[in-house]
Amino acid sequence: MITVSIQIGNSDNKLTQSEWGAFCNEVHALILAHEGQIHFSAPSVGWADWQNAAWVFVIDEEQAVYLQRYLSAIRAKYKQDSLAWTQGETLFI
Repeated sequence: MITVSIQIGNSDNKLTQSEWGAFCNEVHALILAHEGQIHFSAPSVGWADWQNAAWVFVIDEEQAVYLQRYLSAIRAKYKQDSLAWTQGETLFI
């Protein structure tokens, strides 16, 4: 199992509010569909000048490979140039 952090945004305002909501919902659903165990997720505050969201979860490394492929397709569907994926091993100290 690896720990992954995903960050998405709409700071360029390419997405309407409803599109942004759909994008967030699809990312969340994909994490769960690939057996990701979400430990944290949150969007930016509603009155911010930008929109972003983040998820922190653990996932099997093999499932992570598939999830990246699906996330890339969703990113393109919602006209986003990129999303941030950070992965590693969590250490308890």
